[in-house]
Amino acid sequence: MEIHHLQLQPIVAKTLQEERRHGEWATEICVPNDLNATAEIVSKEAMVLAAVETIWEVFKSTDISLEVSTFHKNGARLPAGEVIARISGAARTIIKGERVALALLSHCCGIASTVAACVARLDGCQLLADRSVGASDTLLLEQAAASIGGVCSHRLGLGDSVLVSAKHAQLAGGSKQAVALLRESLSPTQKIAVEVNQLEQLQAASDAGADLVVLHDLELAGVSFAVRTLRNQTLTAATGEIAASMVADYAATGVNFISSETIIRNAKRAKLALNIML
Repeated sequence: MEIHHLQLQPIVAKTLQEERRHGEWATEICVPNDLNATAEIVSKEAMVLAAVETIWEVFKSTDISLEVSTFHKNGARLPAGEVIARISGAARTIIKGERVALALLSHCCGIASTVAACVARLDGCQLLADRSVGASDTLLLEQAAASIGGVCSHRLGLGDSVLVSAKHAQLAGGSKQAVALLRESLSPTQKIAVEVNQLEQLQAASDAGADLVVLHDLELAGVSFAVRTLRNQTLTAATGEIAASMVADYAATGVNFISSETIIRNAKRAKLALNIML
């Protein structure tokens, strides 16, 4: 998943504005206006690189005259001590862009690295690190970072897939009725998922003829039972607060997909440094 400059620019602009809303007195007073320098962004630990394009966008938004070079592409697996980018020009504007560039980059590299570690522990199961609900200025960057890490980006928003929740089924008169109504109204190519949050709902979800049964917030034992019950009938997805440390256990149940916002939300920021040389 690539992010175009036109998508990235407003994210960076808003982040820079928030960073500077109280002024940058130390930079303005302590760093001479005519002082030039060269800086390097360096990895301080092994990581998967993501959102490298934010480096160029941040520093060029800070000062168009800065020279910015990046040395690796998104998805590169970097060792500790690797130079990711070099920035040359006015020392003052390099410092002004430092915090935002490192914040965005470390956040995205942390997500990509965490997701990649999860994917490496799966066997025949796809990871769907769903982060499609809620207002977040960095949502698009997070989705891109997760994609770089190896998830299957199944949706960008609530309208990208059809999910029959327990409330939908209740109000429609049952899962079967809800799915039938959707089949009548939607394109035949549109996939329909039915959510199950209690094991008693399994048979109704199976009988409804859904393309996917979403096992939401079920314990590991419940997911295992549901997968055995629905085997060869429909695809299954385990969703909810599934930690990165548990994805291999859930995958071992035979579930087809695991979807967890927790993996992205709890991903630790990658450790980066900006070293400056006069």
